Amino acid sequence: MAAPTAIGPRGELWIGASDRGKCSGLASVVTADARLNTIVLPKIWRDSPSAVQHQLEWDGTSDDTILVHELDVIKVAGPRSAVADIALGISTLDDDVETPLLTVRSQPRRNLKDATGTEEPTRDVGFAALLDLLKITDRVAALYRPSTSSAKQSHSDELVLTADAFLTEAEARLGSARPRYQQRDEVLPAVRGRVDDRSMARAAAESSPYVLCHFDDLSMDTALLRVILAATKVAAGLHIRAPLDRLPLQVNDRGVKIARQLSAVSSISPSAALRLGRSLRLSRLETPWQKGLDRAVELLSREASLPTRAGDIDAGFVLRVDTNKMWEDLVFGLLASVATDVQKNNDNSLAAGVAVQEPWTRESKDPRDRYPDYLASFKEATLVLDAKYKSSRSLGSDDANQLFAYSHLSSLQNVPVTHVALIYPSPAIPRSKSFLLRAPTKDMSLAPIEIDFPPSRAARTNQAWRQYQETTSRQLREWLEMLSQQPSPHLAGHQNVPTVVT
Repeated sequence: MAAPTAIGPRGELWIGASDRGKCSGLASVVTADARLNTIVLPKIWRDSPSAVQHQLEWDGTSDDTILVHELDVIKVAGPRSAVADIALGISTLDDDVETPLLTVRSQPRRNLKDATGTEEPTRDVGFAALLDLLKITDRVAALYRPSTSSAKQSHSDELVLTADAFLTEAEARLGSARPRYQQRDEVLPAVRGRVDDRSMARAAAESSPYVLCHFDDLSMDTALLRVILAATKVAAGLHIRAPLDRLPLQVNDRGVKIARQLSAVSSISPSAALRLGRSLRLSRLETPWQKGLDRAVELLSREASLPTRAGDIDAGFVLRVDTNKMWEDLVFGLLASVATDVQKNNDNSLAAGVAVQEPWTRESKDPRDRYPDYLASFKEATLVLDAKYKSSRSLGSDDANQLFAYSHLSSLQNVPVTHVALIYPSPAIPRSKSFLLRAPTKDMSLAPIEIDFPPSRAARTNQAWRQYQETTSRQLREWLEMLSQQPSPHLAGHQNVPTVVT
């Protein structure tokens, strides 16, 4: 771990964001007077094709939040003591894990492109993107393990970020909230609107000037603001557990402040607000509130309650999402939707029906270091597949040789392997489908399969997630259809000629 380099009274520090490109999340570093939050998003979501360098001026006296992507580099410059505090804080975050979210590193050997202004969104956009990633993680868990309820119940960290996103929308729109005409019934000393006949007769009989009037009046007590108020009270009453209670979100305080601003609005129960919010159709003038209403409904629909605080922490913290593992689980779920007898192996244990022979005999009976990720059947083909959370353009000899060995050594239900594939997240511009042939006999094909990585919007609604699943399942099926027609040494009567060989 490199120490910060000081130049005169100032210091410079280079921070690697998920240097191995396998995890995303939120890292919060605490110094004596301030907190630095770093949100790391998946590299697949980056606008640029390669890693970039972010510039951060840090004086150590005010809180700040920076949004980056896996493999990016952050150059921190400022007073030497403030930079040193950041280096010390990062070194104590999660240095006990194999793939830390942040690392203090040496200056990059090659010059990285500087992040442009358009790649530095606001803090609120960063937390909203992190919320999307947590939602995707829950959806993938349900796809990998269909019996799980994670996609139906709230993730405690996600619930807090949902509240933050809702309050941000509400704060931006409250000043432009529009009144609506509401029907009112009041006893007045002067006629207004339509007079109740019986009230008029009673007033004449009793010589009273007061009559019951029915009229429409502009009021801020609208159905929309009733839903917003109910969601605001949910946010104000959240019990935020450690470590998120150390974030500068101020969810509870902001909720109380907005609730006070809506004191003229009638209070309804969360369940009634949820029903009302789901059925509410905004007028043309109210359409700017649509996103805030969606966030309110999302917050009100949470069924799981947050645990109480688990105690405070003195140092920073890390909220990790293992994107490499998430990609493996996602691929397994998609394979199960298009293939049969799909088996997922652990590194040191094999799934049912899977056999992988040792390439060399030895006296030691220690388990192998690694097995192929999946074996599956697709029509007449028996497949060995590995998920790779990186660009297909990085396909090199190590990955190819790994599949070469598995093609000789693996079997599923005593049926030898006929085809092999590596499954990558698709880039913005996918390449044409091509295949590699096993040397020297050219009798087996390897497919570098590309399927879409979930975009940030994919898990916001059930419909969006179903659409994503349908799209990626179709992509995977098309690849496997083509792969199953390529050369194979174990398929009787296989006469096909490879369509494209690279």
